[in-house]
Amino acid sequence: RLFWGEVLRQQVRAGHGSSCAFAKLMSIQRWTPPEWAKPPDKSRPVRLEVYVGGVCTKAIDLSAVRGILLGRQHGLVDLVFDDQSVSRQHAAIINSSTSTFVLDLKSAQGTYVGDERVTPVPKLGSPIISGQPQQLEEAQTIRLGSSAMVLKLVGVAPAAPESWKVPAWCTLPVFATQLSGGPADKPVQLDLSTKKGVIVGRSEERTDLSVPDASVSRQHAAIVHDEETTYIVDLGSTHGTFVEAARLEPNKYTKLSNGDTIAFGTAPYEYKVDINTAQRLDGSNPPSKKARKSH
Repeated sequence: RLFWGEVLRQQVRAGHGSSCAFAKLMSIQRWTPPEWAKPPDKSRPVRLEVYVGGVCTKAIDLSAVRGILLGRQHGLVDLVFDDQSVSRQHAAIINSSTSTFVLDLKSAQGTYVGDERVTPVPKLGSPIISGQPQQLEEAQTIRLGSSAMVLKLVGVAPAAPESWKVPAWCTLPVFATQLSGGPADKPVQLDLSTKKGVIVGRSEERTDLSVPDASVSRQHAAIVHDEETTYIVDLGSTHGTFVEAARLEPNKYTKLSNGDTIAFGTAPYEYKVDINTAQRLDGSNPPSKKARKSH
């Protein structure tokens, strides 16, 4: 891709602009992305859709760029708005590895972000504070000034992984089983007896127990049952699952015993598993050792 100044030089050589105009434009300092900007992760195929009259007229791939410049100045910006309400260098879309932002560059008529569906008559949305990057969410729309051209961000959020599925061999537990612990200011007590398996992780949407720590993966581990036995399995987490301080091998089912302590990642708190073998959930008493030996 050519630097914008070289594009202008080619325009002057081709007779599309005067040398005076070229010199004037060359004196303008073009916005550059901040140091923290970087292309998004491969899991985020970010693209910018351009709508006019409610119809998508083009899509710009942003998956390999740190940022793009939006405005009215031909030869200077990456996406031109032919509208007098749009400043020469009006706003920028900036990527980081995990998020995408919009930044208003002290424009005269403002930059607006909304969650409304793109319509033939676009709504303004909410104005953003100039000079402060605002994080964008999936499918949010952007409007510069009062321009009829509306932008829509797609692929901002990484594709959600499929939820882990409880294996077919799992059953409801025979004994009452609970998991307790967590942050001191917000301890939890989770009944494990009502499900064949539960998922533990950072995600609040795809887990049965959310562990609020950055070192914990979205779907970090699972606890499952097979009649009289309870197991824990690490689901390929980044920072590991620990039982009695021993790190588990990923994707390998490990038997849990009453009183075992479990830690997830480097979260500064633990959980304890309680398995009440004194009474079966169906109300029957467990067979004595003598009775078990006779079978």
